[in-house]
Amino acid sequence: TGTPRCDHVSMVEPLPALELIAETIRHERDLLFRHADSLDTKAGVVLGAGAAGVALIAGNFSTWMTPALAMALLSNLVCLSLFRPTRFPIWKVRGLRDRLLRSDLVFARIRIADTELAMTEQASHTLTASARRLAWAVWLLYAAGLLAAGSSLVEYWRR
Repeated sequence: TGTPRCDHVSMVEPLPALELIAETIRHERDLLFRHADSLDTKAGVVLGAGAAGVALIAGNFSTWMTPALAMALLSNLVCLSLFRPTRFPIWKVRGLRDRLLRSDLVFARIRIADTELAMTEQASHTLTASARRLAWAVWLLYAAGLLAAGSSLVEYWRR
């Protein structure tokens, strides 16, 4: 996506809130990166639990366990998709320098704040999608556990 255009602002007009806005955007972006690290950790835990579930189910495999095994494997696949490299928006600093070097200071600050805002929004959408996939992986793993427990009961009653 392109850099958003900033609204027309007189270059001599003071913008007292600009620094606060820029600081808030940077803070939000830092929080998003911490959230991304947290999601990676949680996905690792869910993937480990899913792998253990697959091993337990496969160790006691019967025809009745097939749906539980399929759910556990699907949970692991969804979880694995979270580990593909995610491209978060970053500055192309050479282009930033070349475009804004001779710009008015107020214009440059607005342009940088607008670009950081767009980058933060894009990262937020990416993380929201990852969080949804992680939630699906957890639910699938939960369903696999329920199916495995149900299958074990069926096997027990059939003896």
